Amino acid sequence: AGRLQPLPLQPGGWWRSGDAGRLGAEGLEVLGRLDGALHSGGETVFPERLEERLQEQAARAGAGLEALLLLARPDPEWGEHLVALVRPRQAGEGAELLGALQALTAAWPPAERPRHWHLCPSLAPTAAGKWERGRWQRWLDSLEAF
Repeated sequence: AGRLQPLPLQPGGWWRSGDAGRLGAEGLEVLGRLDGALHSGGETVFPERLEERLQEQAARAGAGLEALLLLARPDPEWGEHLVALVRPRQAGEGAELLGALQALTAAWPPAERPRHWHLCPSLAPTAAGKWERGRWQRWLDSLEAF
């Protein structure tokens, strides 16, 4: 009836979502995720958690992984899919490292498994240890434009 009604779920009746949105003249407009999650094949995927899991598995396996970043790419069938940017510890070990990482993720659910893998020798977080995801997304866009 043109009014917001609280949901009886939490104190105050409001449900918290990981989505950003705004109310406009035509109703609710969903703007995207606030938490970095993406939707792939009907699943909600959290790239940062997957990065941590793969880094831990790579360390246990003795793979020479220096840096890893998972980014989303649009996918007409799945919504989005993951792409991995990888920097090996040793420059000459790129192909071997990619193979090891692919083997480590082979049993992961399809929505969580990176579909493409790219060596990125300059991949690094900021001095504060944060990823400039927009910067690396633009790098990936330029790579895949060719």
